Amino acid sequence: MQRLIDDSASRFRNECETDAVGIWQVVKAAGAAGTVPEVARVSLEIVRTLMADGAVVLGQFNNGRFVPCPGELEEQLHRLEREIVLREARVDIGDIGWLVLNTRV
Repeated sequence: MQRLIDDSASRFRNECETDAVGIWQVVKAAGAAGTVPEVARVSLEIVRTLMADGAVVLGQFNNGRFVPCPGELEEQLHRLEREIVLREARVDIGDIGWLVLNTRV
């Protein structure tokens, strides 16, 4: 599972260089984990890896402008986990949030 996390985080970090990455993409990548709790756990680990050094931030687009999510990393991850589980890992484009490079905010 660690390889899935590392490979996904690397791929999404590269994608963040040119575009926003939707949480739906992360959940889809984590889908191989199986159950909803496992998909949520793997999704969180991918996002944690991306956000650990502060280069990537989680947020939402509002009127074409990116607005970072409030709170510390652990608060954001807790909210993200609730949302993924609530949706039973069925996350669609634009749901929950987006990941972008901090330099693009």
